[in-house]
Amino acid sequence: MASTAAAAAAPVVMVTNDDGIDAPGLRFLVDQLVAQGRYRVLVCAPDTSVLSPPPSPS
Repeated sequence: MASTAAAAAAPVVMVTNDDGIDAPGLRFLVDQLVAQGRYRVLVCAPDTSVLSPPPSPS
């Protein structure tokens, strides 16, 4: 585990999406970043997908 000073100096990466917290792509990206041990990873995502339909042509 990284020391407190090293963790404080690590770059912060915020990962977000609109597909929901359980989206496979979000989980994959976060897992890869955490596995590197070089980043402090923050995640912000809704409980479920909030995708809206594409706008209709005008």
